[in-house]
Amino acid sequence: MKRKIFLYFFLFLFSGFIFSTPPILILDLFWNPTANPPGPDQKSSVDDFENALTTLGYSYDKISLDLNTSITTVDFSPYQLVIIIDGVTCFTVENHRMTNAEGQHIKNYLQSGGKVYMEGNNVWYFDVVNNSTYDFSNDFGFTASDLSDNWFDSYELKGISGTFMAGVDMFFDDPDNHNSCFWEYQLEANKQGAFNLFTMYPQDLNTYYPFPCAVAYDSGTYKTIAAAFELGALNSSNSGDTKTTLVQKIIDWFGISSSPNYGDLNQDGQVNTTDYQIMANYLAGNVSQGESPFTAPLSSADLDDSGSVNCRDLTIMANYLIGNITSLPF
Repeated sequence: MKRKIFLYFFLFLFSGFIFSTPPILILDLFWNPTANPPGPDQKSSVDDFENALTTLGYSYDKISLDLNTSITTVDFSPYQLVIIIDGVTCFTVENHRMTNAEGQHIKNYLQSGGKVYMEGNNVWYFDVVNNSTYDFSNDFGFTASDLSDNWFDSYELKGISGTFMAGVDMFFDDPDNHNSCFWEYQLEANKQGAFNLFTMYPQDLNTYYPFPCAVAYDSGTYKTIAAAFELGALNSSNSGDTKTTLVQKIIDWFGISSSPNYGDLNQDGQVNTTDYQIMANYLAGNVSQGESPFTAPLSSADLDDSGSVNCRDLTIMANYLIGNITSLPF
């Protein structure tokens, strides 16, 4: 009896402090703390990725850093996929400039089997040439070139045939408001396992010509997507696609699963005594999976990956909550 009381005391003590790590991290490097209210600068894709991931049922963390804070302060290792919003330099808006230390930080994560989607413009070419920032071309499998040395207004984005974006045909926001202005940077796949993903069509085809602007790369150890445009600047579509369907295609290619999130039975983003009570009531026949509060897939309760949920899983959760087990499944 004393041991049972002792266990429940520790479960109560640690309730709310045990969090399950979601599979995806959104790293917002376009954060402007001086804005009123503080938030992402114009054209940021952060809100669009958040909305899409929520709609699609993927859990995620978001970390926002101002332009002067190094990303080396962020631990990528718990995440399957890191989405990096570097930002687009346009008039008074600046992108984050990647130092060599920050580039190496991303490279280390990739070499351990990580996956990175990164979007921006100057980060791929201008900053490398003019500001001696980190050159991602080798890690992301592309060659970058500056086609015009001038601004242009992007107009249309088309997925390249034979890729997982084939058939996508979307337009950018009104270019007259400069919601989608970019340097004409071409990203061309240059490695085995790398392929061009999108073609950019500038508004003025008399002056500029279409060019590849995104590269996907599967090194065999890690996967990357380098995009020289912002998903957040996309608007209407000829193909019926939306920003959400584009995010789904990206997530699918990276091979990220939205479930199971082991132990989080009520899908509130944490594993605590509430989940323990839900599992206990499920095993006692008092609650059913798929009905509140047990809204997560049944596989989320299979903490030993045995194919069934039983008293062993309840014991594993109890030991996880008091710190005897440090990760799930066990």
